[in-house]
Amino acid sequence: QPIARWYFPQEVDFRLEHLPPDAKGLAVWIIEAKVCDSDIIEMLSTTVSNPEEALQSLSVRHKVA
Repeated sequence: QPIARWYFPQEVDFRLEHLPPDAKGLAVWIIEAKVCDSDIIEMLSTTVSNPEEALQSLSVRHKVA
């Protein structure tokens, strides 16, 4: 079986530690192991209620196959 290792930036730990008590969790998008720019993050965060739409929008904007 393949072994997968995940290394998250310290920013993720910081955000998890400072979530409000009523938060349901923290969503982290990792695309090809690259840090997303602010435009992508904003687009994903505003379309999180419809993830299919977010993925379609992302593939159109960034020509992902």
